[in-house]
Amino acid sequence: MWTQVAQIIIIVLALLCVVAVVVIAWKSRQWRRAHGDPGDVPIIDPELTRFGTPFSPIREEADRLMREGRAADDPATAYVTHRLATRAAAEPNPWEGRGFLGVALIWVLYWAFSAVSWDRDTSLPFGFLFLPLFLVTVTALAGVAAARRDRRLRERVERAVELNRDLAAAYASERDRGETGTTSSPAPAERGEGA
Repeated sequence: MWTQVAQIIIIVLALLCVVAVVVIAWKSRQWRRAHGDPGDVPIIDPELTRFGTPFSPIREEADRLMREGRAADDPATAYVTHRLATRAAAEPNPWEGRGFLGVALIWVLYWAFSAVSWDRDTSLPFGFLFLPLFLVTVTALAGVAAARRDRRLRERVERAVELNRDLAAAYASERDRGETGTTSSPAPAERGEGA
């Protein structure tokens, strides 16, 4: 009798995993339709390399401001924060890859079903079912927590993009004018350097 109950519970859990995989595939397709395929974001951004390595003080400060969704005080940090936040906002589809975990759970449940059904004369303890049930529950809770964390981080990143947009644009236009020579920089003598 316990074997049939165990088999029914495992079948229900496997069906829930199949439904979850289908829902994840559907949500991934919806996300791609709404946002388009962002393509591959290059690993190294040439604009950000001007400000040092990812571990330089300005990049670390900008990364912290981006994660917290705050505005920067100076134009250079605002520019780096805006650039990092724009890159983070262009991250790939958040639903992509989550379905593989559901497929792995279906295989765990298949293994549990095989173990329960292996020998009908041998009665397995009912507690044996708690392993796959525990794995499914922990995975579901971890997925919910990760989705909540991702949603909060995305909101903070979008806020950082908005807060740093104007100062970053001012820094970029000032830097571009300086590079193209449309504005003349003061001579070293005017800045107090030299003789």
